Amino acid sequence: MPGRSEEDIQAEFRYLEQIEATDIEGIVALPGALALLNTLNEAGIPWAIVTSGSIPVAHARHRAAGLPMPEVFVTAEQVKHGKPAPDAYLLGAERLGLPAGECAVVEDAPAGLLSGLAAGCRTIAVNVPADAPRLDEADLVLSSLEDLVVERQTDGVVNVRLKA
Repeated sequence: MPGRSEEDIQAEFRYLEQIEATDIEGIVALPGALALLNTLNEAGIPWAIVTSGSIPVAHARHRAAGLPMPEVFVTAEQVKHGKPAPDAYLLGAERLGLPAGECAVVEDAPAGLLSGLAAGCRTIAVNVPADAPRLDEADLVLSSLEDLVVERQTDGVVNVRLKA
């Protein structure tokens, strides 16, 4: 911002971030998200939250949505390049101790879908606009997480499929 000091810009950013972090009215989890995360936890399947949001905003909205806390929580501050670059999902996979190709990304935003694809992850697009770039490359395209079934086999392999 021309004519403004870095200190002023940072103060403005922190102020706006605080407003965003406290504006949680109407924040709800996607339908089926809580059941999916409970299934993952019960089956011992590791999962992470990877978001473009800052730590204060992401944690406030996560709490407001009433979702369980993940083992790994990647936020904007932790990566050099945000979505649609692959950095955030690559970091999430690394922190889970998994190759990116063994991770499934669940995304509701076009930039997130592109990020997951760029990272080499399996991708599940939920309510992503039909005109989103590369939507046809997603492994699954859903209107609701309630349509998803996740099962861990006795050999440890995780299957993800649509409800019959």
